[in-house]
Amino acid sequence: MNWRIIGLISIVALIVSIAPLASIPIIASGDQGSQDSEVASDIIVGNGTMNLTVPVISIDDALNLAYMVRNITYELFMWEVNHNVSVANVTLNLGDKFLDKVLELKDNASRRAVVFAVVAAIHYGHAPSFANPVLARVIYSSLGENNTVVDGTVNAVITASNELKSILLNAVSYAESKNFNTTLTYYWVSKGDNLTSLAQQYLGEGNVTAAFRHAIAGYKAYVRAYSTLVKTVFAQYLRDLGIIRERPFIPPGLLDKLPLELRSEIKARVENGEIKSIRDIVGEVRKEIQNRTEMWKEREYVQIANILASALEKLSKHPVLTRIMMGKQLRDYCYDLVKEVASKTNATGLQLLQLSLQELQNRVQGGLNIQQEFQGSVVKIRMKH
Repeated sequence: MNWRIIGLISIVALIVSIAPLASIPIIASGDQGSQDSEVASDIIVGNGTMNLTVPVISIDDALNLAYMVRNITYELFMWEVNHNVSVANVTLNLGDKFLDKVLELKDNASRRAVVFAVVAAIHYGHAPSFANPVLARVIYSSLGENNTVVDGTVNAVITASNELKSILLNAVSYAESKNFNTTLTYYWVSKGDNLTSLAQQYLGEGNVTAAFRHAIAGYKAYVRAYSTLVKTVFAQYLRDLGIIRERPFIPPGLLDKLPLELRSEIKARVENGEIKSIRDIVGEVRKEIQNRTEMWKEREYVQIANILASALEKLSKHPVLTRIMMGKQLRDYCYDLVKEVASKTNATGLQLLQLSLQELQNRVQGGLNIQQEFQGSVVKIRMKH
């Protein structure tokens, strides 16, 4: 795998994932068919206009929601602005303009002021998504020669993750002071911590490929945590006001039968209204099984690649091997080889190791005896230990 290409792809993917504000549908959930709902037309959002249906809510409650979401996301907005993410600055300013409009209208046109307050809160709630272009800029500014991912790139991503986590934990503390449930947020924080720790471990072992991949995943987990926090504040606040229905019926004891690692997350998502049926729970369990399977495969690829690279280290400068490696480090080349063999054969464990050796032998043809070198190195390792 060419890490110059993958680094650039990561940047492009993160940048294009941010849609223009005009294309983002902004709807405050409620029963649109209810007679208790009202529609305010021609609300300016980005470069377009829209209709917004809002539930019956007092101006004080609407203002309180807007201020709380702003307090939770303001530090994040400032961090994004400092990283030259202009859309973050635009969105924050739009939210503030709507908030100013609320203060202007609240005494004489309270219903319209409520609409503007909800729109302001939703604008503030977009902050977590703008952390993605920050990551893109961090990666781009830290790439090595010929736009390759190097140790410094991984360290830059980890540094950005630590900064983001610090801001997130400040927001969590504020949310907890307002008695919001942060269980699901902490679940994603823990995911981010584990992935970042693995990235540092792989970097220490010299495996830049795995380190870079895990560092990015850790950063995205913190972004997910922040997004979850914002959604929780919206959902719990409106539920406490009686606007959102109570959680759906889940048969007693069902959640307790889930894997321990999933139990707290599913319970929190039921509380937040994100999971509405048993079918949703089944879908989440399947997704978790798939994620764990992928993580297990990833660890196996890395372990087998490390075994190959350690056993064949003496050959890393051999002309025949350097020719087929095309500038890659031996460990990275072995990782790509093992992953390719696994995808073609579905082999695992010792069979995958053996097939990888055979594939490497095929690639070097008669220039080297890979099997003999590998077996000799394994014998030496066993004698040494």
